[in-house]
Amino acid sequence: PPRHPEDPAEGWRRGAHADLLRATTMDTDQGRWRLEHSAASWTARADLLHRLETTFQARRRGQAV
Repeated sequence: PPRHPEDPAEGWRRGAHADLLRATTMDTDQGRWRLEHSAASWTARADLLHRLETTFQARRRGQAV
């Protein structure tokens, strides 16, 4: 999915959601597992980006994290 500069983590979360939706239509365990694994990866990236952004913004405001 396209990432938006105002909230990059949300773009990754949309990718995870799309893969999970596609996983529900898979007729093989392998296909379903692959998409579920992909969704977990998208989510991990989104979480990491969110943490990095939160830390960056806190430092920018002079707050300790």
